[in-house]
Amino acid sequence: MLMWTVLLLVALATDPSDAECPHEASDLQPWSAASSWDAGAVSMISPAGASPPAHADELLLSASLIELDGGELWIGSEECPFESRAEVLLTGQRDEAEGAADVQKAVLVRRGALEVHGKPKRSWTKLAATVPKSTREDLVGNPIYSVQDEEDISSNGFRMYEFDSDGNAVRNWGRVTGPTKYSRVLDHTDNVVVVAVSQMTRFGSHDPVATAEVFESLCYGGERQSAIRSMVDQQRLAFVAICHVGSPENSVEMVGTVNTGRSHTGRVVQTIGDVEFAAMSTVVLSGSDSPLPEMASYAAGTTPSMEVILTMTDDIGSWETGDRIVIASTDFNRDQEEEFDLLDCPNCDATQVKVMGPIWYTHWGEITDGVDMRGEVGDLTRNVQFHGQMEDACYGNNLCDSFDYDTFGGHIKMLSGFNSARIENAEFYHMGQQPVIGSYPIHFHMCLDTSQKDVYIRGNAIHNTFSRCLTIHGTHNVTAENNVAFDHLGHCFFLEDGGEQDNRLIGNLGMGTKAGTLLPTDAVNKVSTFWVTNPDNEVINNVAAGSEAAPAKPNEHNEMLSGARIVGDTANKGEPAGEVQLPSGEVIQVDRSLPRTGSAQHAQIGVAFYRGPVHVVDTSFAGFQTNALRPAGAIGKKLSNPYFSSPIASVRNATFDFADPAGGSRFYDGDGTVTGYKERDGNRHNVVLDWDGSLTTYPRASLVRPIPLLMNARCVLLPNWGPGVGLCPDRFNRVQLGIAGNIPTFMTRNDLQNAETETALAEKQVSYSLNSAESYIMHFNTTVPARFGFNMYGVQQGLAQLVGVCVGANQELDIKPRNQYTLVNDMEEVLADENNSKCFYDPAIGVAVFRFTSQSPRTDATTSHCPGDLDEGGNGICTTRVIIELPAAHEDGDCRSRAYPAYATEPVSAEGALTVPVFD
Repeated sequence: MLMWTVLLLVALATDPSDAECPHEASDLQPWSAASSWDAGAVSMISPAGASPPAHADELLLSASLIELDGGELWIGSEECPFESRAEVLLTGQRDEAEGAADVQKAVLVRRGALEVHGKPKRSWTKLAATVPKSTREDLVGNPIYSVQDEEDISSNGFRMYEFDSDGNAVRNWGRVTGPTKYSRVLDHTDNVVVVAVSQMTRFGSHDPVATAEVFESLCYGGERQSAIRSMVDQQRLAFVAICHVGSPENSVEMVGTVNTGRSHTGRVVQTIGDVEFAAMSTVVLSGSDSPLPEMASYAAGTTPSMEVILTMTDDIGSWETGDRIVIASTDFNRDQEEEFDLLDCPNCDATQVKVMGPIWYTHWGEITDGVDMRGEVGDLTRNVQFHGQMEDACYGNNLCDSFDYDTFGGHIKMLSGFNSARIENAEFYHMGQQPVIGSYPIHFHMCLDTSQKDVYIRGNAIHNTFSRCLTIHGTHNVTAENNVAFDHLGHCFFLEDGGEQDNRLIGNLGMGTKAGTLLPTDAVNKVSTFWVTNPDNEVINNVAAGSEAAPAKPNEHNEMLSGARIVGDTANKGEPAGEVQLPSGEVIQVDRSLPRTGSAQHAQIGVAFYRGPVHVVDTSFAGFQTNALRPAGAIGKKLSNPYFSSPIASVRNATFDFADPAGGSRFYDGDGTVTGYKERDGNRHNVVLDWDGSLTTYPRASLVRPIPLLMNARCVLLPNWGPGVGLCPDRFNRVQLGIAGNIPTFMTRNDLQNAETETALAEKQVSYSLNSAESYIMHFNTTVPARFGFNMYGVQQGLAQLVGVCVGANQELDIKPRNQYTLVNDMEEVLADENNSKCFYDPAIGVAVFRFTSQSPRTDATTSHCPGDLDEGGNGICTTRVIIELPAAHEDGDCRSRAYPAYATEPVSAEGALTVPVFD
């Protein structure tokens, strides 16, 4: 049988693009004829017996490998999209034998063209109104009798209930594991027996086939077989049956289909006489929260409809009856994505579609508190399809320890010699090969500059894939626009190496991103819907609507959050958490979903400062109010932090849509007494600078942990913002030890002398925040290393830090950089030093004293650790590093007994002390 028109694979002298509709060209030859191809231009390996259908409205190309090496594959064209149905099926199991081909089950474009142009369709839109979850009242309505209303059917297995012909309750037979109960109702002629699976199938010690034989006699008079025959014990599979005893023609059963993590039968309704009998079974594929099965009876015509009309923000007139759509989760749990098939809806306008419920979760459809929270909706169906032929289960060496299903799908790969690759309005599913690196649904592999080839991937649906969605590797100038991607393993839109440039990711929607195995970053809490490692690419108006990723963490780089809107609790409450037990043992009711099931009592923080420097600029906040479950703050600090954080991390021009404290809290920081908070070095020394007073009303004030090392008489405690908050008018710097490793040290403040010490835990690093109004000495509580260094961060013109280091008595010091530092004999020379050039060493006491400052001012535009002249904003590199070398390591690292009272200073006076801020 020949396949004409739709799938045009040519290697001819004439360019198919010269014809407006390539599949209508007059000189078109059948692809299956060997005479159609120049030698070597196209090689196709097809399974034995494969043949396309006879008519041109539904066409199939089936092959294990399509290799273009100068040939061209056209499905429609840009000017003439193909509007019938075309399917490319990539077949075969993975061949792992020695000498097997590197590329299998693929469309491989070495040279030539891949042009795919399906029927235009809007890829995705948003909900125009909130879609509420279906309630019990929605589903049950006004029945004659509903088993859920009066009977306990919570245990798992096959549940059986008997009604009379008028729909009245006769008997709850409970769980049925074998043939006995079925046989006991065989002679109850004209009664109706309803069977539904709850949570999972259960047969106990009984044979499923023997059980099915008696059920078939009951339900079908032995005239047909039931799906029960092929089931096994404890199978996660939905099933219902409505059996009219003695009238097999009125009996019906339904096995569930898998949709978004559930096996679901839908509601099965059978009219018998003047009564409608209804049943529905839903089984979650993992976990134990399957809803109870429904078994009910209704007067004819009164079974409640589960049809729901959804309204979108855009014209979706291109969506068609039978299309499958997916609605994104608008809750914390990405698993609340839901798929539906579109029903015929003659009364819907151009923005509406009809689906069959139930709706398991509420999907928000409103702009709330200034944030667009409307759920995204993608259409997964296209008339042109590429997909892999899959096995029923994992096999061979295909990562079967990680996946119990086949992950060796098809893939499309473009190499550097291709002439054109333009793919639009097509559907790709069961594509990608998780066990084979470099085998992705659509893959540009080392194609270099494609700017002369007009390459685009747009308007496509890429779903249920096994290794990413679109990979751009060593390739530049590819446009990926308005694609929808759903349910995939590993990073979805993936720019692989970081060298990719001038690519454009515009208006794409990705959701259902799950962990893969190819890279460490594909793991749970790391996997990303959009993986872009080079800023020289355009990433515009894309949406990541649900993945197994955790939020990215800032590191030691200058990072800025600018012009943002940060919202905590809103009217979008999601799926209520219900009962939550507090550490005290008290149980409270929580009427909204929780982002972290294992840490519900942890503080809700809008922006948590960590490492940096991080700057929050021109950002507004709403919805951060402490409740019985947990504290809250629009701004705060990371709960557990062993790392260095910048002393100049700042808040600038922040606004708050609530009154503090009545309507919320601007800031919160706990200490070790608060659930979730740790007493680590980073926690105790994390400083937030209020640059302009927009956070605290005090410009240049610093929020610090209220420990003796940092607080003085000018500081004030802010208990409303948590036990970990002190507010000081002084600026803070931070000294960090280096070179010698994380060696144990401790710090004393000269006005407190021996009364207080601050000891570093030295888990990840050793550093201390220092109040610029105070002076300090750092000591070693074990060995003083023969060589060590330290650096001071945060100083600026007019802001200095005096700090001493206990190097031991009577030592010969070598201070580097030698061309910068000079040892002097008078402390006053150090106190007057404005150039970081002097060190006073007192050999009797063993302390080397430095005064760190900068000649550069810090301006409103300076965001780096230290100011300088790197740019017009006054950013710079800290040049305050000191290296001290001693003749040998020694044990005289604790100078307290000699340093005090010699280095004691008077406490700072309370003049200019701050008070607890009052907000309008």
